[in-house]
Amino acid sequence: MSIREAQETANEIITVLSSEEDEESLQKVAKIYGEAHEERSVRQDSVKETLLALSKILAEKEEEEKASKIDENSKGLESLQTEKSTTKQHIEKLEADVKVFEKNITEKEGEIRALKVKATAEVKNNSEEVLPQTKYNFSLYSNVSHIRWDYECDEDQVKGFVASLNDVKPFCLSKSEKSNYDIANYLWDLMEA
Repeated sequence: MSIREAQETANEIITVLSSEEDEESLQKVAKIYGEAHEERSVRQDSVKETLLALSKILAEKEEEEKASKIDENSKGLESLQTEKSTTKQHIEKLEADVKVFEKNITEKEGEIRALKVKATAEVKNNSEEVLPQTKYNFSLYSNVSHIRWDYECDEDQVKGFVASLNDVKPFCLSKSEKSNYDIANYLWDLMEA
């Protein structure tokens, strides 16, 4: 029910009740009701003013927050740009280092190829010079010692024979059972006998 309706209702009650006591009571009620209505209006205006002031303060705070966020974002952006610049410089340095390493690798590969060619030539020269000498030495040792080796025996064995003008003495020695010293002494004994 609105205030007007309440006042009209109070006025109607006053007209219905025509006695003076009731009228005075009703007038007091109407007066109290009017004062309450006036107090209510004053308070509503005060609340409206307070709400407007709070709204204004809230808007100012929101603007301040936006401004601080923009400042923070710009600081963060500056930090990211600095980091990007540093990273870019680091990448450029690494790329330069990679190029230097690639150049060094190419140079070293060229040196390796040259050394391989040189080594191949030296081996060929050495084999042409050393192989005949080695064949001669092997033939000389075979003729002096009269030892003929069996090259098809097991790797763990030393096998062959010692041939002299009058006799052939076979031998088969195990490398795992005898030391190199014992094998050499045994062969010397066979040649002297």
